[in-house]
Amino acid sequence: MTGTGCIPGEVLSAWLDDAATSEEGGAIYAHLPGCAACTVALLELGAVRRVVRTLPALEVPPGLLPTGHPDDALSAYLDGELP
Repeated sequence: MTGTGCIPGEVLSAWLDDAATSEEGGAIYAHLPGCAACTVALLELGAVRRVVRTLPALEVPPGLLPTGHPDDALSAYLDGELP
C-alpha cells in the first residue's frame, strides 16, 4: 500500500469496522479492482480481525485499576512495577 493513490491502512480498517465515511467507502470500491497491494492489505486486515476476535477475554488483575487515573496504574503494571 505504498503506491500513489493507495488507501491508507487506517481507512481500510475503518471500512472493515463499518466506520468509514461513504466517501471513503466509495474510494475503496473504486480503487481495489486496480490495486493488488490494497486488495492484499484488506484481506490481511480482515484475517487479523478474525483472529483477534477468537482471543479469550482477559480479566483485569485485582488492584490494577485503583481509584486514581488508570493510565498510571496500567503503565506501572506493564513495566513490572506492580505485583
